[in-house]
Amino acid sequence: MLQSSQSLADTEVAIRFENLDSRLDELAKQLEIVEVIEQAINDSPERAMSIPILRKELDLLKSDVVEAVDALRAEIDRIYDLGKWFLGLMATMAIAVMGLVIGNLIKRKE
Repeated sequence: MLQSSQSLADTEVAIRFENLDSRLDELAKQLEIVEVIEQAINDSPERAMSIPILRKELDLLKSDVVEAVDALRAEIDRIYDLGKWFLGLMATMAIAVMGLVIGNLIKRKE
């Protein structure tokens, strides 16, 4: 009984060590990333400062693209409405011409 509880405790300790080891590996990877960023900033501060400027320019470009897409949608909707009006006009003209033809045919028969 004492031996099984001891092996259980050893297993739990081993699991904790594995978890700590994996967490330590993750922290080491994050530290490497931070060191790379620090090195980049130290090597070229102008480049490091240009990143926020580029981000701002990208945001402005994104807003311009969104505005252009909205304008394009409005233009497509306008053309679609114009097409509906044109088809309605053609249908009305076709009905009017058919009415004239039928009226002339009825007058001829009389």
